[in-house]
Amino acid sequence: MNISKLFSRSLAQKHDGHLYMGTTLNCILEGSLQRKINLLVWCHSKKLYAVAVHPDDMAFVTAGHDRVVAKWRKQKVLWKLSIQTEAVCASYHPSSATVAIGTIDGHAIILNAESGAHIW
Repeated sequence: MNISKLFSRSLAQKHDGHLYMGTTLNCILEGSLQRKINLLVWCHSKKLYAVAVHPDDMAFVTAGHDRVVAKWRKQKVLWKLSIQTEAVCASYHPSSATVAIGTIDGHAIILNAESGAHIW
């Protein structure tokens, strides 16, 4: 796959300068401004809208219009769950204990970042 044909839909940056990009073709790209950007994983069946990176770990959470939220470490899925409506944004809490998912209908879903368990 020629990654120059992909367009970024969401962008998340870690403190160390690492970038994670969700693309219009539902891929996650990983890299930095100092080194090459590579295809990390092809992850969702419909539009990918959200990428949130763990503050201290090499893990990230993705969410999208396929109503799936997944936590990844590199190319490995750590957990995956279905939600009731399409997701449009995601963010880790600074303590990295929880992940907030915003849905297209204006609701927030709070998940345990380690297990994916629904908190609120």
